[in-house]
Formats: sequence, structure tokens, C-alpha cells
Amino acid sequence: MSTPAPSVRFTAWTDAPPRPPADLAFVVCDANGHIAEASAGFVRLMGHAAAEATGRQPAALLAGPLSDPRALDRLAQAARGAAAPQPLHVLLYARSGQPRWIALGASPAAGGATLLFMDITATKFYETLQHRVLDAMAHALPLVEVGRLLCLAIGHLTPQAGAALLRLDDAGRLRQVAAPALPAALADRMPDPPPESSGCAQAAHTGKAVLHAAGPGDPASCWSHPVTAADGSVLGVLALCLPPDEPPGALHEHLVQASLPLCVLMLERERSQAALSRLVDYDAQTGLPHRDRLLHATAHLLHDACRDGTPLAVAWIALDGRRAVADALGEAAGTSLLRSVAQRLAASARPGDLVARLDGEDAFAVVLPQCNAQRAADRLAHMKAIAGQPLAIGLHTVHPRLRSAAAVHPRDGQDVPDLLRRARAALGPAAGQPAAPLGEDLRAALARADGYGGGSGFALRLQPQLGGPGWQSVTGVQALLHWRHGRLGALAPDRLAALAEDNGLAETLARRALQDACDQFAGWRQAGLPVPRISVVLPAAGLAGRGLTAWLQDRLRSRSLHPAQLCIELPESALLQPPPDLLEEAGALGRIGVGLSLRDFGAGHSSLAALHRLPVVEVKLGPAPMQDTETAALLRIARSLDLRTVAEGVVHPARLDTLALHGCTAAQGDHLAPPMDGPGLARWLAGQPARQSAGTKRS
Repeated sequence: MSTPAPSVRFTAWTDAPPRPPADLAFVVCDANGHIAEASAGFVRLMGHAAAEATGRQPAALLAGPLSDPRALDRLAQAARGAAAPQPLHVLLYARSGQPRWIALGASPAAGGATLLFMDITATKFYETLQHRVLDAMAHALPLVEVGRLLCLAIGHLTPQAGAALLRLDDAGRLRQVAAPALPAALADRMPDPPPESSGCAQAAHTGKAVLHAAGPGDPASCWSHPVTAADGSVLGVLALCLPPDEPPGALHEHLVQASLPLCVLMLERERSQAALSRLVDYDAQTGLPHRDRLLHATAHLLHDACRDGTPLAVAWIALDGRRAVADALGEAAGTSLLRSVAQRLAASARPGDLVARLDGEDAFAVVLPQCNAQRAADRLAHMKAIAGQPLAIGLHTVHPRLRSAAAVHPRDGQDVPDLLRRARAALGPAAGQPAAPLGEDLRAALARADGYGGGSGFALRLQPQLGGPGWQSVTGVQALLHWRHGRLGALAPDRLAALAEDNGLAETLARRALQDACDQFAGWRQAGLPVPRISVVLPAAGLAGRGLTAWLQDRLRSRSLHPAQLCIELPESALLQPPPDLLEEAGALGRIGVGLSLRDFGAGHSSLAALHRLPVVEVKLGPAPMQDTETAALLRIARSLDLRTVAEGVVHPARLDTLALHGCTAAQGDHLAPPMDGPGLARWLAGQPARQSAGTKRS
């Protein structure tokens, strides 16, 4: 908020007006509007000696290149005692050429008027700069354009000075954003990035203003100020370039103080947008590009291959056993295995090869230009040999297991998605995991109503979600359906979802999970356990059938459950290109009061517009590490959409501190409570007498 300028009104006097104190800035004008007397305060403020000002009209004496002619005309009328009694703010110029915003007060009389000058430069500078910058940001102009507008505005307000805005990039180097009004001789001496010895670099390094005085032959002095965020980090530098013989004055100080908060807004917006862009384009767990980024980057390679008639191979590399490592050593170990293999694959790639993480899978895509089938096989064998080296995780040694298959353009397909599908189909199942019989086993198990006790049945794994002060209140429970095969043991949930989808069983699996969750929640209600809601993890394909909403409404009614007590969790990728059936069924669920929760929010799939198409009431941040700025940006977006927020995979108390700082609603993870079966959760709740239910109200 800008500080309003003092409101000074014209006051009419029939006789001679009272004379202000001499230390105030005022002039006494005769009936013709000429200065007859100038106070010492006026001499100090505007720089004109009394003898120099006497006999001059104030408007002619003090006008400058940016003075408003209409305001000058009103000033001339006021000097003659003919102005209307209303406030007047006018941009005038001191004898030195420096602009000053003046709030003018006039006391008209029969023989002329007394004009009182009040310096409101600091306030008006901020208002002027704020209006230009905020208007440009509101119209979503890029940083370069907004920075240019700011620097030009500074140059207009103090023509003797030029301004430059620089930002710190991810490597900690200063990069020029805008310097539109610098003299050519000076611009040539400000390379991008500036040298470490420059005043700009010193200001960024020390976090303090640095005045680099002009030396012999230098065209200007440089007064550099760090642009500092609220957390104390330096975002960039604002530099004022002054004539060699002119030290910084009060006017320049006003400009800097007015400009720095606006620079913070600009650069923080840019930092948040960059963080969101990284989330959109890159996988947070591995740092590799997402599938969409890969498709975009591969377009020109495919064009070159078609033009030159050269082959291009697209490979699918699967990492087997990560789920087993995570189950045995913890989620952090599984993530470490995935990240290490990703880094090794990227390091083993040739210049021009592309490596990406395939969304939501323990798999990678590799694009190999100018490779036929044999050369692709050789390249993949080399990459797997490097990535498959033993890996130390804590006190354990893990041996990554990798499988690969490739498809070659144009023999196997005409575009990258088609080539990826062909490569995955050629990959085959993991060792010891037969494909076709497993789908039939799943179909048979879903037709039965047994749990783990049946030998090849289903059970829910339940993990509490906690929020409130100290993360002590139960805000909900996540339910994830697991299946234990009689011969192969437990299948990972993502593998189970893919198996159900491949065999046309996704809707049946979804109904099984929802039925078990409703039964479990009804049992908690009957036992008086404080669980406000249950979130059921489903594959997106499970909602693409017809009739699910009516079926679910009957189940809820028969168990006396309110629809708002149930939430359905879908992967964020479900919003990328949702099929019409999913949109229709999700809309029907929303109309009866069942909301959706999006997992891995910010992983780079959905758009804000897509969030409005579905009845989303909650978003979940995944367990992958992310910077505080990324966490803050995602939570800020969720709050702006009035969505609940849950952070998954919390294994360290430091993450809870970050989540609390940025207003996350709830969290779940082994640090708070591990996943349990139904009886285990009941015992956990009963053994936590201090815990309170957070209710079902959206927070």
C-alpha cells in the first residue's frame, strides 16, 4: 500500500494572508503572478536564490521536461490569486535539474497569493513506479518487459541517472534483466554476467549496497543495491548509474527505496514461475525430464530422421525390484535406488541422446538418434552395464536389475508415443512374473469375497493423516487396496492397477476397494473411533465406467455414511487427457457429495483449468524432495483454489516444519504413523487418547 500524499487545499483570504514561518518553503507573488519574495526554505528546497527567483513566474521558473502543462497552468493561476480552492500536486524541477513532486498550497489575496511548497517526492515516486510495475504484472508481462518499464520510469524521474536490473540465476551468477536507458559507453562496460570485482557482484555477494565510484575515463559511477527476499536470500541487484561527478543524493535514495520492493515482487514472481516450470517439465524424484518434455524435445530429432532417412531408436528401460527394496529398507531407500539409476543412465548417454522418467513408473525412456536395432541394443547394453553396478544404500548393497527393449523408426512406428508402446510391448514381464495367467488369477480373486485369509485375496492398508497444532489431530485415513497372490506374493499397488487396466478389470477393482473402505469406515463409526473421512486410492480407469456413482450411493446409504466422508484419490495424470466417461462419472460423484483428491500434485500433468472441470476438494504433495519455494508455490495455488492439502511420505520432522510454515493442512508418512491393517489402526487410535478428530469440514 502506498502512503497517501498530504492533502493540501487552497484557502482564500480577503486581506493579506498570514505569513508562514521562514523555515517553510513558500513564495509571495504579486497580482501579476511574479515572485516578490522567496523564503529560505524555498531556496533550500528548489535551489534558486531569492534574488534569482524574484520577478519570475513560479511555473516558468520551476517547469521541467516531464511537468504537466495543465498543472503548470493551474500553478500560474494560483500565483495570481485566481485558482479554485482544490489540491494541486505538480512535478517541478529544482535548479540542479532534479525533479520534485510538490503538494502546493495557496492563500489567494487581492494583491496576489502566497504559495506553500511541500515536498512529497518520496510518496509520489513510489505511487508512480508502483502503478507502472503492478499494472504490467497484472497483465502478465514477462520479467524482461516489467524490468524495462521500471528502469525507464527511473530514468524519466531522474534523467541524469540510468538504471539496470539484474537477477541471480540458479548457478548464483548475475544475469541482466533490463538496462534500457544506459549510455552505450556504460552498457559496453557491463558484461553479462558482470565480473566478480564489479559493484553489482559485490552487492549480491555481501547483501549490502555498494558505491563503485567512477575512475579516470569511466563514464559513470554505479550505486548497486541487493534485491533481498523476505527470507533474506538475494534475488538480484538494482544498479543506479550516475554521472561521474554526482554522488548519490536524497532523490536517488527515494528512488531506490521506492523501487526495491517492486523488484522483490518481480523477481519472486519469476522464481516461483521457474519453480513451477521445473515441476511441470522435470521429475522431482530423479531430476530427469517428464514424458511430455521428452516428446517435445524429440520432435526435431524425428524431423531430422525423416529428412535425412536415418534411423532413430526409442527404448524402454524398466527398473525391477525397487518396490521390494522400499518394502525391505524403507521408502527413502527405494527412492535412492531410483534416483541413482536415473543419474547413471543420464551420465552414460551420448551427446544428443535423451533420457526421461516415464511418469509414475519405475521405468525410463531413451531416445537414440542415428541408431538401428543392432546399434540400439549395443547402446542399451552399455547403459545398463553402467547403471546396474552395485549401489550402497546405508549399510546395504543393492544390485539394480534393468530390462530394456527398443523400437526403431520408421520400421516399428511413425511417432515417439507409438515407438514407446512398441518398445514396452517388446519388453515382456519381469523374471518370475508370468503375464497372461496373472490377469486370470486377478479376475478370479475379484469374483471371490475373501481377504488375506483366503490365500490370494485383498486387504486395505490404512495410513492416518494428521493435522492441526503439533500434527496431533486425525484429519482422515488413506486406504490403499493390496492384493497378495497365492504364488507370487504381494503385488505393488501400481502394478496391480496396471494389471487390472490391461485386463479390463479396473472398474471391478475400484468397486472392491470402495466397498471395503465403506465397510471399514462404518465399523469405525460403530466403534466410536475419531476418523472424519477416508480417502480411497483408485486407478483413473476405475472411474471411466458407467453406473459407479449409483452403485456407490447405494453402498453409502446402506451403511448410513455421508458422501462427504468419502474421498477418491486419483493420480494427477488423470487430468492430462481425461476420457469423457471419467469426466461424466466424476461430475456425478461430485453432485452426490463425493470429492476427488489428486495425488502427486505439481508433478507436471494437470493444468489449473483442469482442476475446475472435476470436483477436486484436495491435492496431495508427493514424497519426492522439493525446494521450499516449490512447496510454498504449490500450497499457495491450492489455497487460492480453496483446496485441502496433504503431504505424503513424511519421514523427517524437518519437512513438517516446512509444511507448517507454508500452511499445509495435513500430512501422512512413517514419521507420523505407518500404514496398518484395519485392526492395527483401531488399536493405534485407541492408544492415542490425546488425538482429536478434525471433523469433516473443509479446511
